[in-house]
Amino acid sequence: MAETVKLSILYSVVVSGILVLAFVIASFYVPLLELDPEKFIVNLQTNQFIISFIFDFVSLAAVALGFASLLQIMENVETELVDGLLAIARTTARTAENIKEIKAKSEAPEKKDKPKKDKKE
Repeated sequence: MAETVKLSILYSVVVSGILVLAFVIASFYVPLLELDPEKFIVNLQTNQFIISFIFDFVSLAAVALGFASLLQIMENVETELVDGLLAIARTTARTAENIKEIKAKSEAPEKKDKPKKDKKE
């Protein structure tokens, strides 16, 4: 459970770093100050390209980090599952050894005490 929390914190930090990078890219945003139609359209297209690039970049990064997080969780679950199966195998082996010892003891000839002679008085 603690690993999941740490992974989500890492995910949050990385996504916030990507957003900061997106804001840095967005700082190249060109203000629309010109009223000349040609320059206005060029500025508008430039701004559209910058904003769509930022959106695509952030979306792709978030999806990639989400898949990385999912793969990490799957690997952790697989590791825990294998550890559990190994523990079961060890316990089964110990139980089989104990059963063999019990069978060997029960099949071995037991030493019988000589019956005591009753003393008649």
